[in-house]
Amino acid sequence: MDELQTRIPSTESCAKDAQNPHTAAQSVQVEILPEAIAHPAPYSSRELALDLGVAESTLRTRWLPWINRVAPTELLVTDAGYTELARTLFSDFATVSSKKKDREQWVIDAKQRYSREFMPHGVTPEGISDELGGALALLRNQGNALQTEADAQILELRALIEEQSQVEAEFDDAEIEAMRAAGMKRGAMRYQIESEAEEQAYYGLKKLRSQARQGSKNVGKS
Repeated sequence: MDELQTRIPSTESCAKDAQNPHTAAQSVQVEILPEAIAHPAPYSSRELALDLGVAESTLRTRWLPWINRVAPTELLVTDAGYTELARTLFSDFATVSSKKKDREQWVIDAKQRYSREFMPHGVTPEGISDELGGALALLRNQGNALQTEADAQILELRALIEEQSQVEAEFDDAEIEAMRAAGMKRGAMRYQIESEAEEQAYYGLKKLRSQARQGSKNVGKS
């Protein structure tokens, strides 16, 4: 009975352990996961990489060139770090597959969705009047629209070229097979002709030899 009491901790000792959080902290190690960014822009590349779950080098060297095709660098990066627009575009880009065709289509769609973000005061040089700034913004919008149409047409042309290349490859394969079949047919005909000529010559000579022997026998009898 005394041995059983020594193995089972008393209720009073359990209560003391529960009231002392440091004791539990010493026996259990809790891994604290990084939380989402809780402050406004600017952001560092490390913060964005952790937020998106990618390597920092991937963010800078692989993703940023695609983001730059959607928005100018002035709207994405400042001396203090990445802007809110950059974080939005990075988060949107993270959902796109790694296929080049899908990423090019994302650039076209993103330009249409975020085109209004491209005309803040930070892009228009300081000291320019509102009228001139509005005209500049209009020209930029028109340029973005033309670029979007051009990108869409380029994608269509690329798809057409790829389709034609596939058709040409299939046609070349079919043509090669046809040439191979024709060659086999000519080879078979050539072999047949040579075999027939060889047999005719062989049996013709054999027949002449037999006739010559028969003629010599007849002469001897006479």
